[in-house]
Amino acid sequence: MDSRNSVSGIACVTLLAALVLAAGKVEPACGSLAPGAGSFFWDDNTGASDPDKPLDVYYWRPTDVTRDTPVWVIMHGSSRNADDYRDYFIDAAAAQGALILAPEFNDSDWSGSSSYNLGNLSWFESGFWSYPEQDWSFSKIEPLFDYLVDVLEPTIEASTYSMFGHSAGSQFVHRFLFWKPTARVDVAVAANAGWYTMMQLRRRRISV
Repeated sequence: MDSRNSVSGIACVTLLAALVLAAGKVEPACGSLAPGAGSFFWDDNTGASDPDKPLDVYYWRPTDVTRDTPVWVIMHGSSRNADDYRDYFIDAAAAQGALILAPEFNDSDWSGSSSYNLGNLSWFESGFWSYPEQDWSFSKIEPLFDYLVDVLEPTIEASTYSMFGHSAGSQFVHRFLFWKPTARVDVAVAANAGWYTMMQLRRRRISV
């Protein structure tokens, strides 16, 4: 056996063991996710989103993952029960061979509707003083997708993902499309939002 591979494998196991002992959660660092339902702790260190607000991400992975495995991002409602939303989609994902990601935006870091489903774009009490884009809840999704296909499941060659949101998750999804227009979403479903953000179309008068 190549000694370099042996050392790399030992380092991987040691890192995972240290994470379990230190935090009680495993952040996958080497190889792929375990098949079936599970969760992982994700801290974005790319600079694209707030590194001080990590997410618990609930997932479902088919037994066989290929280059063509589709990725579904499922957004929870105001109850912040991402694990339940993942579970609702397991049968459909199993039938279509899709991998589910259901990130959970907890109340402690993303309190209320303004922080989660309105994107954390601004602080209401300040007269809508805007926050940097790095602080938006919307800014978590793209780097999470990159983490999946680049680190956790490099076999998957998907360049796009699909999104579904219900209730507060629906509000998140349709506003995400407005504020992240270059996001790699191929299909988005926004179901049963309490209220919607709409574009305001104004007609310009033309003098003749």
